[in-house]
Amino acid sequence: MVRQGVTSLPGEEVLVRAVHFFSTENLRPVSQSARVATFQGQPPVPWFMILLMFLGFLVCIVPGIIFYVLVVKKARQFHTLVVTVSPINGGSQVSVQYTEAAGVSAHRFLAMLPPHVMAGQTQPLPALQGPPQQPMEPPIALRQIPATNAQSTAVGVSQPPRFCSGCGLEIQDEAKFCSKCGRGQT
Repeated sequence: MVRQGVTSLPGEEVLVRAVHFFSTENLRPVSQSARVATFQGQPPVPWFMILLMFLGFLVCIVPGIIFYVLVVKKARQFHTLVVTVSPINGGSQVSVQYTEAAGVSAHRFLAMLPPHVMAGQTQPLPALQGPPQQPMEPPIALRQIPATNAQSTAVGVSQPPRFCSGCGLEIQDEAKFCSKCGRGQT
């Protein structure tokens, strides 16, 4: 099977990304040149198939052996991926040859490459992933403290006004506590 795509990356960068991507997919790079990279590996056997194989062995040896030979052994065969890069104007064309078992990996690799953008076009913005973001909460509103004239002391230095820590009202100079709520100053 062959899948092709076009990207704005140069060919060398595509091959570097292919080596990194398919190495994390448990595929081993076998050969690499300036335009071609080849990978080999075995796909993991799903847990469901392993469970069915052991159930076949528990029921009778013959069904377990038949299931192993027909399904599990076939699923564990080596598969090969070949990534070929051809330069084009403003990027490169990527072609991935793969077996049926590696189709999902090949599709994900081509999907992660940035799209090709022609000269004069603007690159489309990526779509937002996940749920829409909640709007930010407004900042905490500060309490408005009424402005008053500070009374001067005998020395001529003005004292700053005192305000209640509970309700925010100004506490008179002679008072020690708020006349409204009974709390002290801030």
